[in-house]
Amino acid sequence: MHVTLRYSVAAWWGMRLSIVIALVWISSIAIGFTHALSLLTLVGFIAAIAGVRVPVLGLFGVGLLVVLDPIARHLLLGSGGWLRWNTFNYWLLLTSILFLPRVWRLHDLHSRLLRLLILVIAVDLFVAQSWEAGLQTLINISTVFALVIYFQRAMGDPDSLFWLGATTGLAAALGGVAFYREMDLLTAMNKNAFATTPVNRFADTPRILPGVYSPWRNNVDLGIRKNVATGHGTSASINIEVLNMFNIVQWAAMASSQFGNSSFGQINTQANNMRMVQFTARFQF
Repeated sequence: MHVTLRYSVAAWWGMRLSIVIALVWISSIAIGFTHALSLLTLVGFIAAIAGVRVPVLGLFGVGLLVVLDPIARHLLLGSGGWLRWNTFNYWLLLTSILFLPRVWRLHDLHSRLLRLLILVIAVDLFVAQSWEAGLQTLINISTVFALVIYFQRAMGDPDSLFWLGATTGLAAALGGVAFYREMDLLTAMNKNAFATTPVNRFADTPRILPGVYSPWRNNVDLGIRKNVATGHGTSASINIEVLNMFNIVQWAAMASSQFGNSSFGQINTQANNMRMVQFTARFQF
């Protein structure tokens, strides 16, 4: 008797994408967190674009990008302005346009209210004082339809949601481990929060940024003394002193506070000393 196991399209792509995610995060031990993040972000975009032809793969790619986008914006997409910072949003917006007839056929109450909100924000852009912030909000809201379309097109495969959870959960779990391994070596400041001041204009950033603090500093020292009476009015003592007992690194200030410098926002200099042990003996007479 022969038994033939048949895998669904979602299982076929899900297993392979899970293997890729695991291998890339494991390789971060050698290539570093930022390079591994770059590779997985590229994999996510390739899968999302391929989703135009393979809906299940597109759903997995978008799920992967949703997991990576918050940290990728900070570490990878922070030096090229709007286009790079909003790359994921732009792709979702383009997807909404490509499947515009399908978006328009969404007649549930939530979709109608969302379309009405988009219309209100679009009209408000013509009278808003800060149209850049309004446009950013408009792009963010409009991308919701693309996510709905990705889910709708992949729901024909019964295994799609299972493997979506498996791939995104694996990416988040292993990515978290890789991140905390190198957290102290990554850029501390989000470059997207700053911009170069135009010529002949004053900047609006205060000299001291409110709510911005250096990394938490703590230190544990240990001192032990043993006194011994040696008789005839004499005594001896033995001291053991351990400075920075747990060898905790206390980081110094940022390497550079000048925006545009390659070291801007990086904290990579140790302010304290490594663990030091001192033995002393004292005799009193």
